Amino acid sequence: MKHLLSRPWFGPAALALVVALVGGWARREIHLSSEYKTHDLLQVILEGNAGSLNTWMTAKEREAALIAADPRVRTVATRLHALGQGEGGDDEVLRRSPLQDEFRRLLTRLALDKGSGAGMEGVEGFALFDTSGRTLAALDPRRVGHRHEVFDSAEATRVLGGEALVLRPVRSRAFAEAGDGGGEIEMFVAAPVRDERGDVFSVFTVRLRPEAEFTRVLNSSRFGESGESYAFDAEGRMLTNSRFEDDLRALGILDAASGDGTVLNLLVRDPGVDLTAGEEASGARRDWPPTLAVREAAAGRKGVDTAGYRDYRGVEVVGAWAWLPRHGFGLATEIDRAEAFRSQRILEWAFDGIIALLALTAFGIFLSARRAERLQGQLETAHKLGHYTMEEKIGEGGMGAVYRARHALLRRPTVVKIIRADRVGPEIVKRFEREVQLTSGLTHPNTISIFDYGHTPDGTFYYVMEHLDGLDLDRVVQGDGAQPERRVVHILRQACGSLAEAHALGIVHRDLKPANLMLCVRGLLYDWVTVLDFGLVKELGGGPGAESITQLGMITGTPLYMAPEMFRAPQTADQTVDLYALGAVAYVLLTGRQPFAGGSVADILSKHLNEEPDPPSKVLGAPLSLELEAFVLECLAKTPAGRPANAGVALERLDAIAEALGAWTQAEARAWWTETAPTLTTEAGRAVSSGLEELEIDLGGRASPTRVAAAPPSRPRSG
Repeated sequence: MKHLLSRPWFGPAALALVVALVGGWARREIHLSSEYKTHDLLQVILEGNAGSLNTWMTAKEREAALIAADPRVRTVATRLHALGQGEGGDDEVLRRSPLQDEFRRLLTRLALDKGSGAGMEGVEGFALFDTSGRTLAALDPRRVGHRHEVFDSAEATRVLGGEALVLRPVRSRAFAEAGDGGGEIEMFVAAPVRDERGDVFSVFTVRLRPEAEFTRVLNSSRFGESGESYAFDAEGRMLTNSRFEDDLRALGILDAASGDGTVLNLLVRDPGVDLTAGEEASGARRDWPPTLAVREAAAGRKGVDTAGYRDYRGVEVVGAWAWLPRHGFGLATEIDRAEAFRSQRILEWAFDGIIALLALTAFGIFLSARRAERLQGQLETAHKLGHYTMEEKIGEGGMGAVYRARHALLRRPTVVKIIRADRVGPEIVKRFEREVQLTSGLTHPNTISIFDYGHTPDGTFYYVMEHLDGLDLDRVVQGDGAQPERRVVHILRQACGSLAEAHALGIVHRDLKPANLMLCVRGLLYDWVTVLDFGLVKELGGGPGAESITQLGMITGTPLYMAPEMFRAPQTADQTVDLYALGAVAYVLLTGRQPFAGGSVADILSKHLNEEPDPPSKVLGAPLSLELEAFVLECLAKTPAGRPANAGVALERLDAIAEALGAWTQAEARAWWTETAPTLTTEAGRAVSSGLEELEIDLGGRASPTRVAAAPPSRPRSG
């Protein structure tokens, strides 16, 4: 052994072995990470497509139902139905009836009348059918009397049962030349027309072009060079336009002369070979097996495949799929596997190069590893959640991370908060999910707006909120000291407005503090306040989900702003704990320091429980409005009974104080933002990350690391 150790090649050989082992492990981790990200991306895009498509179809169904329910439509439909069922009700009598012109004028007016709530866009035509599928009236008089094939579908039976529904595209043979096998491709939104007894006696339909709006909803989420989303029926017929129509014509799969698209003209089947590489498949396309996505979706199974399967071109792809049973068709999102894992291959080549170049020094190996790390970072930066592109990580805590993001279609900036299930327990994830559900129900302009939320397949919870440019009040006080009392009242009134709506709905914030109050310039309004992070909300009333998620014997919050009962019996906390916190926030704004501070959590708890705060005027050494000081001290009462009953009552008190003191003007606010705000350190949107970490205290005496800060500096008050 000693002889081997002395050999000059032993060191490089040992290094080569270590690098080979590390490199092999790293390649495997990169592969798994890339597959994980691709799986999530496909899943989120598919769910986003399904959500967008359902939203579009629901809107169309609602519009058609509104028109079908119009009394004028029912009257005309009743007369046409009677004419069609009468002795002279043959097709020619129906076509020549003056009721046809009356129907067309009425429907044209209704379809274009946006003020009525029934206006529709993108209308190709409309028609009225009896329950057998016979056309009673139509924009095109040639269609009158014809029975339409769409009534052979199972979905049409549901319309006859009383349900408004978007029906998948069908090929109409009504005007096809004899023996040509063609026919116009049509798509309908159908709604039942009911008689005075409520029975369905007719069906109103709006005709759409499937290659227009229906396809456009899915095309909006195309990504990369080969990513596409499309719809298909149970037999694998494509219901939307393919991204590769030109390629399919060049391959002879579509008729290049006719100009027909893929809608109902393409069977989504596996040729068994890569047609784009010049290989020829055997047999007719109708005899080929369905692709994996079509086969699984048509069987009602939702899934994602990152191992790879052939698409209708024979190209190996990765994809996600789902079936929409209500409308009788499936959705698939796919991207060429070579493109999906292009970044992974680059990283693998980098590690292969490291292994092959073992003659380089350790410094060279280090630089190569750093390069791989940067590439991995680029992959993470490029990560997307549905229509949201992550642009920059702006905050991170023990539970997850916060990203500045942008919506791909609306182009508006947003903030995405991600809670990693592998870092927290299911109860914490449940708490954050409840936060989103409750906060999204709040509509007050001073409450943070929630745009979207969901789960990735690995259990990661995320939600999307508005992006705010401004300063949280913690930063304002730390950088600018105590604030003028008129400005403090201006800020408190806005916060109270937000809390008043929440309290009226039985919702308690429980973590109100300066860091959760964002001061912004909103449009042309200066000193606009937004209440953030209803992250510790409690729903009062005992309904489903109202029970506290905090474990028995534990309290959660920020000690500097917590009411005494939050320490004694947190399960009994009601909406007055928010007013206690509001009083503490007001105290900080007026004096530049907390009402109770200490060197440890125990010191702070003891003062909240046993000591009265010094009056703000005493801390300042200057007089304050007696009404304002009394309001602040009343909010800081030790018992709930001593505080205002709720935020609505507190808001009335603040309105009266504002009237007595005089309003904080926009001119004063604008001057502060022009002269003082630029000197304070801020990064837009950072404040929303505060909900990622809180203090959790065991009532038996233990506490997790806390973020209790020293009292911010005060300054002479002005104004």
